[in-house]
Amino acid sequence: MLGRWEAIDDTEQRKRRKQPLEGNPGGIFFPFVDGETVEAQRHSMNQKRRDEMLAQMGEARQQQPPRADPMVAAATHKYPYVYDSQQAMGIAAEAGTIRQLRDSVGDPSTRQYPPYLEKSKAYLSRRMVDGHVKQAMQQAIAEDTDALAGALRQRRQGAQDLSEGVALNDALRLENEIAQQQDRMYNRQVLEEQVAERRRRQEAEAAAERGRDGGYFGPDEKQCAPHSQGEEHRRILLAQMEVERQRRTESRERRIKMENLMLGNAMDSLQKEAMEEQDKVQRNREALKHMWQHQMKHRQLREKIH
Repeated sequence: MLGRWEAIDDTEQRKRRKQPLEGNPGGIFFPFVDGETVEAQRHSMNQKRRDEMLAQMGEARQQQPPRADPMVAAATHKYPYVYDSQQAMGIAAEAGTIRQLRDSVGDPSTRQYPPYLEKSKAYLSRRMVDGHVKQAMQQAIAEDTDALAGALRQRRQGAQDLSEGVALNDALRLENEIAQQQDRMYNRQVLEEQVAERRRRQEAEAAAERGRDGGYFGPDEKQCAPHSQGEEHRRILLAQMEVERQRRTESRERRIKMENLMLGNAMDSLQKEAMEEQDKVQRNREALKHMWQHQMKHRQLREKIH
């Protein structure tokens, strides 16, 4: 945005340097003449419009001259003021309107129609009072001036803010660089101390290693166990194996017994259920037989009755 305004200012200054200084013998250039230029243009435009309006009104008067009213000449009433018809026509011609002639006669009976029934004539006219136009233009100029001044202030404020921001950014960047340099120096010092400490420790370990006597570096020597100890171990292992065999045998026997017991219980349950099912079938059969016999007895009794 600032670059655009600067380009516009440079273009305007270049144009002003190319224009000759007319009517300025002192060589002082004053570019703020927009108000005088606007006033001169307005004055010339008003004069031109006024001349055009007068010419148009003159042409209209020649094309449609004021007509003579025949009722004024044919009036036979006794008027307090007597006017010659030619004089009345001259007055009407000089006045430019018939209404002025009738008002000069003063008798409303000579009028053909009342004034409120007459058709009004349209005349070409222009407003000559242009104070409100001047005020509007001055207000527009003031608004434009304020807008340009505000834009200039905003541009200057932006340039000032930019310069302040650049200065603040430079200061912050410098502080950041100084802090980073200090951090790097501290890290370098710490690393150097660590390297020196490691070197000292390695040298101490190497010196201690060199000062120790060289000995046997193989596996530790073991003494041979006696034969009696092996016999004891064999006896213990055999005893453990026998105990394990007996435990497996007992476990197998217990499992077989449990399976036989469970199988016997299952068979008993099945036999019990079969017997209960047979008893149930027998009871149902007897109940059906008893019911059938009862029905037969009822049927025989019904047949004997009928």
